Amino acid sequence: MTFAPEQSRAAAALSSDQVSYQPLGAAVVERTVRDKSREQVSVKDFGAIGDRAAIQAAIDQLHSLGGG
Repeated sequence: MTFAPEQSRAAAALSSDQVSYQPLGAAVVERTVRDKSREQVSVKDFGAIGDRAAIQAAIDQLHSLGGG
């Protein structure tokens, strides 16, 4: 997505729950960017840098969200 200079400031003020995400394909469901980004769990979100406890925390979070 490209914004003209006058649009950039307005776009920067949007939060992820105000921007929609629509995947390609048939029978897709439009959701917010916030919802889409919450599908992913990264060990880096839990401070992992070769850290077993942080990696386990990420796995536990994924499991609590119904994944795993």
